[in-house]
Amino acid sequence: MVRIREGVCVIGDPDLDGFEQLMEAKRVPCGDKDASSVILKQALEKHIKR
Repeated sequence: MVRIREGVCVIGDPDLDGFEQLMEAKRVPCGDKDASSVILKQALEKHIKR
């Protein structure tokens, strides 16, 4: 998850690489910064468990 501007984030698929990941990235609303960091931590924890 990357914040590209205030209120807009991009989520990429960690299973893809380089250009493929860029093409499959989806824009999503970010919300507040605290909630975004919690969501990112949850996503990373799920990815690490794989």
